[in-house]
Amino acid sequence: MQANNLTIVLTLKDRTPFTYRWMQYMNDMKCPYKILIADGGKDKSIEEHLLDPSNYPELIYEYIRYPHDAKLEDYLLKLENVLSLVSTKYLLNADNDDFYLIDHIPEILSFLDANDDYVGCRGQLVYIDVYNRMGDNQNNLIRGQHYLADLVESISIDCDCPFERVEALCGGMSKNDYYANWYSIYRTSAMQEIWSSIVDLRINEMLVNEMLTHILMNIRGKIEILPQPFYIRQSRTSQFGDSLVVGNEFLERCMVNNSLSAFNLAVDKLIPVNNKEERDRVLVSIATWLEVFVSNIYIKNQLKKKFFYHLTRKLKRTIFIGPLIWETYLKLYDPSRLVKKQNVFKEIEPYVLSKFSMYANTY
Repeated sequence: MQANNLTIVLTLKDRTPFTYRWMQYMNDMKCPYKILIADGGKDKSIEEHLLDPSNYPELIYEYIRYPHDAKLEDYLLKLENVLSLVSTKYLLNADNDDFYLIDHIPEILSFLDANDDYVGCRGQLVYIDVYNRMGDNQNNLIRGQHYLADLVESISIDCDCPFERVEALCGGMSKNDYYANWYSIYRTSAMQEIWSSIVDLRINEMLVNEMLTHILMNIRGKIEILPQPFYIRQSRTSQFGDSLVVGNEFLERCMVNNSLSAFNLAVDKLIPVNNKEERDRVLVSIATWLEVFVSNIYIKNQLKKKFFYHLTRKLKRTIFIGPLIWETYLKLYDPSRLVKKQNVFKEIEPYVLSKFSMYANTY
């Protein structure tokens, strides 16, 4: 049975309302896959709630309490440990602001079963913005009266050459939002080996750890991205959030904690290069990724100082004007990214719109 081939790994950190919503969604969908919950938060109420399996009778899950994620090392060790506990052939990482269209999972598992040269597979990513009655879509908004869906179309990374795959990944990271590849269904053995190797490097910058995970996965194998939506993420609700890139502090932190040297170290220790040309090829790809990433941070933070930025941001937060502006832009300049919400979110609307919510008292 395919249900016995996949484990969903949910990592938590002090966002209890999101966890209630996510668990209720999975319970209502009668998710047949085992869920491992790794809790590094401080909220004891969610611990008591999740330790009572009668709250979610349709789920097969195991709750694991870890020390509080007070620093990056705590989080990395938590993730390494919970991944090591996965015994199924495949695993899927999740945060509690992610929704998966569970009906598509069997197709993804069947693809991986039939294609040994692919290390991971997912569908398309959709971002949602949730608005309340006042039109505010500020961070961590649990429910709202309206939402806007935006499809980020990505293409598979399926080159036969591993170095070409790394070039495709790093060159298309921003355009294709390959950061979402973290939420592919992966072969468990590959994820466990790679993450254990990365933790051993003791890198003090989360974004560098993430970058290396993506790169090493693409060295291991191809990644298929199917055409249908699969992974749905609520915008601006990351557990790490903009704190990782606030100001231009990413480069400053990397200089102080020597994280950039980890790229050279990882290439030498973890990537099977045969000569200097292949080594340089990987490092040039990483530099391409960093150049775009840092440029985007700089541009965004410069725009935040401008009146026009704040005006457009305020307009976008208006229930009727904001969606109108965004949908007009998409129709004129990028119509392929426009997604009709009723075609994507019929099954998750009760969990983001309060007027349909059956669980308002939970929040």
